[in-house]
Formats: sequence, structure tokens, C-alpha cells
Amino acid sequence: MLIEVSLVEERFAEHDTATLLGLLAEAGVPAGKVRDVREVYEWDQTRSQGPLLDV
Repeated sequence: MLIEVSLVEERFAEHDTATLLGLLAEAGVPAGKVRDVREVYEWDQTRSQGPLLDV
């Protein structure tokens, strides 16, 4: 099945990130948020791994 990118973009735009990720999870589609650099450094999971150094 070939899906048009524009159709996917249109459907995804109808939802905020949290709602969309929930819907994809319910459908069994693996998905995750793409984070920008600031979000990565502020993310609890990053901080729990201890890779950040204060300089």
C-alpha cells in the first residue's frame, strides 16, 4: 500500500504531539518525539544517564 505523504501530514496535523503518539501506540505503530538539542539536554532521561558536564 502506497500512502501519500501529504495525506499523512494532513492527518498528523489534526493532533498535538501527545495525542498523536497515544493514537500511534494504540495502533501498534512504534513512534517517538524528535527532540531538538535544548529538549535533549533538559530531558529527564538524559539527565539520569549523567552525560552532562558543567563547564
